[in-house]
Amino acid sequence: SSGINAEWPLRPGYVKAGHEAVIARGLQTQGDIIEGSYQEFLSQLKEHGYEGVEFTHILCVGSLYYVHAEIDLVLKNVFRAANPKTNVFIWDFIRMKEWNDCKHFHTHMKLEHPLLSAEEMEAAIIRAGLKADRKEDLNNLVLPALAILRDAGLEEDPKSENITYPIMYKSLQESEVSFMAVFISVSK
Repeated sequence: SSGINAEWPLRPGYVKAGHEAVIARGLQTQGDIIEGSYQEFLSQLKEHGYEGVEFTHILCVGSLYYVHAEIDLVLKNVFRAANPKTNVFIWDFIRMKEWNDCKHFHTHMKLEHPLLSAEEMEAAIIRAGLKADRKEDLNNLVLPALAILRDAGLEEDPKSENITYPIMYKSLQESEVSFMAVFISVSK
C-alpha cells in the first residue's frame, strides 16, 4: 500500500466544491464523486451502493502515480467496475528517463517506487483487460500552468528546493517526466 491516503488525505474543500459543482449544474442524478483509495476502489463502490452498477465514466485524475507499484491491482479494479461502453480517463505522470535520472522528482513526491514509463503503463492497461484508445502528452497544457505556480513558489522559496511546483516544472521541462492523458476502454 502506498500510504498516500493516510499521509495526504483529500482536502475536504476539494470534495465539497466538487459536490457543490455537481448540484449547481443539476447533475446529481447523473453521477457521484467518490473519494478515497485507489486500492479500495471496489469496496468503496459497494459502500456507496454502486455494486453491480454499469458505469459510463471512470476518472483517475492526478495522483495515480502514487500507486504505480500497485498498478495491476488498481487497473483490475477499474476493469471490474467497467463494461464495454465505459469510458475510462487517466491523467497521470509517467517517467521519460531511467528512475535514477528522475531521483529529485521521486524523492520530493515521496515515491518509494519508480514511476512507470509510457510503455509500462500501456502493458499494465493490456494486462488488466483494458485498451488504450488514445494517448495525449499534456505537457504543452500543464507547463504554462506550472510556470505560474512555479513563480508563486519561487516568491516563497527562492531556492525552490522544497516547493512542489518548481520541481514539477523543471522535471517536465527537462523531459524527466511527462504528463499524459490516456483514454481507455474495455478490451473486446
